[in-house]
Amino acid sequence: MCDMTKEVLKEACKEMKLYGTPSLNDKLYCHYKGYRRIQNLEEYTGLKVIWLEGNGLSKIEGLEQQTKLRTLYLQENLIEKIENLGSQTILDSLNLSQNCVTRIENLGHMPRLQTLQLKNNSLKTADDVRGLLEVPSISTLDIQHNKIEDVEVFDVLEQMPELRVLYLQGNDVVKKVKWYRKSTICRLKSLRYLDDRPVFDDERMRAEAWMQGWNESGTVDAARESEKRELDRQRAEKKAKEEANFKAFDAMVKRGREEAARRAEETAHLGQEHFNIFSGEQIVPCRESDAGRETRERLWGKTVNDDSLGVRGQPAPPMTKEEKEERERIREACETVGNGAFSKSELEYKKKYEQARENARQRVKDMCGGKASTEAQKAALSDVKPTSSDFGIFNQSFVESVKKEEPVVEPQVDEQQEDEQQADGSAGGMVGWGDLKKAANPPVPPPPGKKNNTAADTRKNNAPAAADVDVRVEVGTDMDELD
Repeated sequence: MCDMTKEVLKEACKEMKLYGTPSLNDKLYCHYKGYRRIQNLEEYTGLKVIWLEGNGLSKIEGLEQQTKLRTLYLQENLIEKIENLGSQTILDSLNLSQNCVTRIENLGHMPRLQTLQLKNNSLKTADDVRGLLEVPSISTLDIQHNKIEDVEVFDVLEQMPELRVLYLQGNDVVKKVKWYRKSTICRLKSLRYLDDRPVFDDERMRAEAWMQGWNESGTVDAARESEKRELDRQRAEKKAKEEANFKAFDAMVKRGREEAARRAEETAHLGQEHFNIFSGEQIVPCRESDAGRETRERLWGKTVNDDSLGVRGQPAPPMTKEEKEERERIREACETVGNGAFSKSELEYKKKYEQARENARQRVKDMCGGKASTEAQKAALSDVKPTSSDFGIFNQSFVESVKKEEPVVEPQVDEQQEDEQQADGSAGGMVGWGDLKKAANPPVPPPPGKKNNTAADTRKNNAPAAADVDVRVEVGTDMDELD
């Protein structure tokens, strides 16, 4: 046994890793310390919960400054009376189990009290528990293993409107009440848990049917028959509900299949590009607003360094270093996004396709020779499709169109080999004007004593003029005709 001194309380806070300043603590552990009195708690004004069980306390005292208490544990002590709790107006839970309390009293000032535990005390009569009516907010009451023998205790419990959980087993009154569980459930309409198991709705209906049969005939057989009819009704209702659920589920599956078939039939003519490749849902077409398109193009123009996109006749303001870095980051991250309407690879295919269409149109015009009528040219152009050599791949499915092209690796050609190839002049059956000129006028060798040491000098002596490089003629062409 020891006293609850300030030094002892501070040491307890230190051991439990609490605050050294008493007013900052919202909890305090003082259980199983052997304290004889509750004292020296004046500085602990912020406490919301305090553990005081397992001591030698014989009286509730010293809690006048603990006005914020929500939970108070006082079980396993020697307390005989509920008193000195006037400051605890917002108390939610009070545990006084395994004490010597003989009467429930002095709790009327606690409108928020919901849990009251008085297990293993000395309650005997209905008057000892009548103080519960002063606290109508109590929803959980534990008065099991007391000495209650008075059957009128049920009259008190029946007047508690919020009582949900009741522990009454271990009292002699349980043995005095016939059909204890059924009668208790019927009398306490809001009860949801009694002693060792919950109270479900079907059990309540069976108990009420049993009690109705008993009240009508006064015999146990009639009460049991009434309960049996209620049980059969519940089983039939449960079975009907299960069958209704099965039928509803089957109807839902049928409707889903019909809806899926209808959608498949409606979208059978659409290509794969009209569906989301991940979810399979149809892509709903929508018209983009002018403002949205302008904003998208402006943002894309910043990404691809094209300031003309999305700007109405006004150049974009110069960007800062941070904006340039952000633009470069976005460009790298959006490498396959394209201009917002097409991906990068899709845009390249589109350009190739348009070029192929233009080549096909030009061939038709050349075939017509400009003599055919406009209607005939249009009719011919409407049937023109680009060949595979014209890169007409853009008409394929969406998945094929977005396949990433394999990078073209150009062979590394040595500079000397390049000079030799230019000297040969036979690449693909085409020769340049400069090549013919070289063939007619071979290069003059360097004078004796001077060596052409570098490949750059060789290229300088043998290189054709810049204007000659672009001219290509077929092999066998008469030079007089060119002149």
